Amino acid sequence: MPAEVNRFVLDALFERPVQAKLVELLLLQQGDRSFTSCVLVHGMGGTGKTVTAVAAVQDTAVRRWFSEIYWLTVGADAVGERIKQLAAVLYKQLSGKSMKEEGQDEHERQTMLVAAMADKQRALVVLDDPWMPEQVRFLNPIDGSQQTEHRLLVTTRIRDLVPKATRVELPLMGKDEAVALLLELANVDEASYSKENPSSAWPPPAAYTIAAECGLLPITLTIAAQVVRSWGDGWQTAVLPLLREQE
Repeated sequence: MPAEVNRFVLDALFERPVQAKLVELLLLQQGDRSFTSCVLVHGMGGTGKTVTAVAAVQDTAVRRWFSEIYWLTVGADAVGERIKQLAAVLYKQLSGKSMKEEGQDEHERQTMLVAAMADKQRALVVLDDPWMPEQVRFLNPIDGSQQTEHRLLVTTRIRDLVPKATRVELPLMGKDEAVALLLELANVDEASYSKENPSSAWPPPAAYTIAAECGLLPITLTIAAQVVRSWGDGWQTAVLPLLREQE
């Protein structure tokens, strides 16, 4: 597994339905009518695109299906020299060799990536957070003119970044889903809470207020959950003012 993926600890991951859909798409065989070489996960910032991709890549069935998995974090600033550097990083991952820089333009480097990918049995390449079509085009090592079971997984805010890709939208969480995530990450379970607060409703109304203040975004809910854990029993009155101080 790529080092960029291994650093994510997903033991407490709140699994969302879109993860199962993503895994299902990645496991499609080349002859399937729904098969495309690129699967694109899109959504607004903070919806959890990267974590969703990590969860899919760490799925046991995905790891068994693909002989090799590669991960490249792109970002909005990947232009010019940065694209060259990223191409060299990916080429090193694919071939184990350094990419010579002299006299190479973006097309030549992309050709080298395709050649390095040619000997792979069935590989998955993840491009995390590209913002421009040319970033994907110059960093894509899959030869679209050949029938292959190699797959490209792209996480991005831009829905139409790869026109022929299979798109998977990562929407905002619903209120109940966001509250469930907050409480799960904060280690607040119903049995313990009800024992300590016998006359209180479950889920706690304060959890809905906190989730709303977090914009129902997993990234901010994760931060709020850390604060909830640190405050213990007093979290319902202590956390909300702290969150509002950050606005």
